[in-house]
Amino acid sequence: MKLLSLSTLAISSALAIAAGTGCNKEPQANNDQGLKQESQTIKKSAKEATDQIEQQAKAEKERVQAQAKAAESQVDAEKAKLNEQSTKAKSKVDEHTQKIQDAAGNASAKVESQAGGGSSSSSSSSSTSDADQKLTTEVQSSLQSESPETAQSIQVSASSGTVTLKGNVKSEEEKTKFEQKAKSISGVTKVDNQLTVKQ
Repeated sequence: MKLLSLSTLAISSALAIAAGTGCNKEPQANNDQGLKQESQTIKKSAKEATDQIEQQAKAEKERVQAQAKAAESQVDAEKAKLNEQSTKAKSKVDEHTQKIQDAAGNASAKVESQAGGGSSSSSSSSSTSDADQKLTTEVQSSLQSESPETAQSIQVSASSGTVTLKGNVKSEEEKTKFEQKAKSISGVTKVDNQLTVKQ
């Protein structure tokens, strides 16, 4: 009887162990499945975070590129504006330069014409012509120093110490001032003031 009990006990123990081992496998399988699901969840979250970061980076890049293009357009517009202003300024300078050259050419032609007329006469007439030319140049320089803008339009001629002034001035005061300036030049004996006051 005692022997039977031991056998029964041994069998019961073996069954209990077997049952216990089988029970341990099930929670372990559940643990493995839980870990697998958690791993998948972490991977999914990481992918979503990566996608979100890439989208934000792409949006930021596009925003920066748009700002750069806008700034570039603004710079191009400023360049175009400056080029236009530069062209206008150059055009004005060229125009004024041409006027000065024309005035100088006219004065030179007049002086040459006066000198040419004197060269056909005697040597004393030639020296008079040289003196007149020198006097004309001195009067022109004096008037230029007084009022460069107005003096450009005034024609000066000299003959035997008599200086003739022709052209337009802005006022009676300016007309008188130019006459006085011409009279103050050494060698001028008389001034024929034919200046016209232009309103």
